[in-house]
Amino acid sequence: MEPAADSADEILVPRCFALMALAFCFPVAWCAAAELPHGHASWVRVATPDFELYTTADEDAGRSLIFRLERLRAVLQPILGWRGEVRSEVRDRRERPICIIEFGSRDEFLPFAPMSRSIGYFLPGARRDFVVLDGTHAEGRAASHEYVHFVMSQSGLRLPAWLNEGLAELYSNLAEPRSGQPTTIGQFIPGRVLSLRRDAWIGLTELASATTDSPIFTSAGSVDAAYAESWLLAHMLVLDPRYGARFPDLLAALQTVETTEAFRQVYGKSVRQVELDLKTYLETGQTNVRIIGDSPLPAAQRVTVEREADFEGLAALAEMLGNYRGRTGQSRDLYRQLERDYPRRIP
Repeated sequence: MEPAADSADEILVPRCFALMALAFCFPVAWCAAAELPHGHASWVRVATPDFELYTTADEDAGRSLIFRLERLRAVLQPILGWRGEVRSEVRDRRERPICIIEFGSRDEFLPFAPMSRSIGYFLPGARRDFVVLDGTHAEGRAASHEYVHFVMSQSGLRLPAWLNEGLAELYSNLAEPRSGQPTTIGQFIPGRVLSLRRDAWIGLTELASATTDSPIFTSAGSVDAAYAESWLLAHMLVLDPRYGARFPDLLAALQTVETTEAFRQVYGKSVRQVELDLKTYLETGQTNVRIIGDSPLPAAQRVTVEREADFEGLAALAEMLGNYRGRTGQSRDLYRQLERDYPRRIP
């Protein structure tokens, strides 16, 4: 999930789909102005060469999260070398830094959430990109899902919403083996399977044409089904022997044609035929699990911790809000608060 960047600051190009440029963005209407965090909130900074994380949870939670993202980064790098040359207009985004903002409680996170049911989101920025999380869910797949969106945004592909969300679900569910054991991908996600068995399916034609800001991906009545169906479809296209070998061709086709035509060109199948395969796949696809290598473990000495990082944490939050459509006023208020509370830290 990703909120819209503020066009005035020109921060956009949601990841959602670039190659995965995910070039989506959905505008979010804020129901009320959120109260700014107090200047003496307790922030901790945890960083590695690849990640900068600010958290109001404890240091151990920050370390655990950043180690998990380091593992995921190492696993995804070779996988997402999917497609040859990156388009020139996105090449300068490939090495962009990322900042993780993790709120230690649900109450802290909700004022900055795009909708009440959100537990995390990705936001492209002018200088760096952000993942914002409800830390009470960070031990689950939410952090990994949003980080996959960030990684895909670096690759430069333009993909439809169903594939962007489906791939984020698929790759956020990497098995977490013990040291020395191989990493695997493809285990079925129980909650998504339950949704597919419980809820009415969205027609694949409708899902394929939906954008990230459409009711299919945002309304309470369909969002679970949309994510579950997108996950299962991505699982089948990547891991099923009937489809997997042609998946790179599908990515290439989606750069120039819509999903329906891409299925016809690449697989010689109509959307209806793919949909019939997908419904069967719910019963047969759980055996399609792939070993993708040993699980890399980040070195503890690469991690730096700053335990009194209130100024830096609030400054990161202000920068994030400055990239969020409808939130630039709140960003300015927070910068003014920093100026008052930390006069010696402002140049």
